[in-house]
Amino acid sequence: MRVRGFKETLFFQYAVKILPILILSFFVLFRYGYIVQSCFQYDDFVYLFDLHWMKLTDYLSASLGGHFYPLFKLEVLILYKLFGYDSHSFFTVLLTVHILNSLLFYRILQKMDVHPFLAFLFSGLWGTSAVFYRGMEWHAALGALSFSTLFFLLAILLARRAFSSDSISIKYYFPALILALGPIFFISGYVYTVLVFPLAWSMDHAHRLKFRSKKVLGMLFPLLPLAILTFIHLSLERTSTLLDRQVILNYFPKVLLYFTSNGWAGFLGFPEHSTLTGVLAIAAFFIGVGLSRPGQTALFQFVLLFTAILCFYTVVHIGRTTPYLILYNFNPETALKALTEYSRYQYFPSLLIAMSLALLFEQFHKILQKARPPSVSTLWLGSVFLLSAFVFWGNTLNLRASRIVMECAIADSFDQNFISRIRSLGATQTIYFYNSEEPINGFVGKNIYPGLAAKFWVMQSRIGSQYNIRFVELDPHVVTYWQKVFPEFGKLLITKAPENIEIHKYL
Repeated sequence: MRVRGFKETLFFQYAVKILPILILSFFVLFRYGYIVQSCFQYDDFVYLFDLHWMKLTDYLSASLGGHFYPLFKLEVLILYKLFGYDSHSFFTVLLTVHILNSLLFYRILQKMDVHPFLAFLFSGLWGTSAVFYRGMEWHAALGALSFSTLFFLLAILLARRAFSSDSISIKYYFPALILALGPIFFISGYVYTVLVFPLAWSMDHAHRLKFRSKKVLGMLFPLLPLAILTFIHLSLERTSTLLDRQVILNYFPKVLLYFTSNGWAGFLGFPEHSTLTGVLAIAAFFIGVGLSRPGQTALFQFVLLFTAILCFYTVVHIGRTTPYLILYNFNPETALKALTEYSRYQYFPSLLIAMSLALLFEQFHKILQKARPPSVSTLWLGSVFLLSAFVFWGNTLNLRASRIVMECAIADSFDQNFISRIRSLGATQTIYFYNSEEPINGFVGKNIYPGLAAKFWVMQSRIGSQYNIRFVELDPHVVTYWQKVFPEFGKLLITKAPENIEIHKYL
């Protein structure tokens, strides 16, 4: 009987640990499982084309739109080698990384002594939030952010172990340092590195914020390679040419307010781009921090997290302002409004927002624990449940999952039609297509992504190389450019087809 009771106790303890993980994974999968039906779009095609013609070093070092992230492009290369042109596999990997991030976030909140219910609640709300839904449907948009966030969360757990004794554990410290420096090549990745060690240090409950020299030096050491890499990054011509400092200074306060307030309002389930709601949410947060009277450790964490949120939005703003001005013909209002509307930039800072709110609720939980009446505890649980229900309902309204599924179904139909025409007509004769701007609709110039011809080049593993295809490009400069830069590909492009020959369209 004792053995049986012992086994039942072990089973119950195991179930208590594993059930929240399974339920959390289910909720994230339920909310974002649809993204496996997503397709490549915009600069996804640019990266896929680049890996087909550039040298590996050039491919990894080339920037696009203010971003420079060789680790992400290496991931694209690996996924293409594994899955080819199958976008569903890419998005399955993206979804898997997001689920892992949600689970790691849950684990970190537990390590920060947040009540298990609150840890589950806020990791679930972040994992299912609609604030970054647009990025989830676009691989290049969220790929770098999601993998960088994965590195960040793993680095925190490792760094916490490194700081768990009087002497820093080298066994955990250097792997944490490597993971923390991983996202550095993404222009927003500097924030990841700066945040990891102070946050992990504040989680060291055995020595709460005691300034031991070894730990302080260990926390500051990553700033050395960070400073060197920052200098290299900013001194590169590809980066410096994208920085219009005067424009950034003129519009900086407005854009930073948009970014920050939209992040808070979006995470809490309010419609995106609600500046007033976001400002009220931030104000309520600081009032809550004041009322909860946090201890030294919690106050340090609040300041650290909010500062990191502002820094993240700042570096995104610096890296993206000038490219957006160029994209929108130097119309500042339109360009900067568009800059704030892209929800992919909310992925990482929304995690910090969720972490801040979880810590705040934990502070109130500690206060209510001292107030013995059961009615107070019941009121607290009820308020937390109502908040979670409200946020989940708001995010459900904001999530537009059907749009991308429908668009990708149409895109897949176009691709199948394109492939079938090549296979039916191109085996015995030369087949000509107009080199339209599909599938990225002029998002970048044809000297970066040469239209339908580039898509064909990427899709050749699907189509086969035995077909004789030519693409009529009406701009002779584009033809000349690619025949010079990449002669093998340039053979596909011509400025004029033979007379009395049918020229096909992509659609």
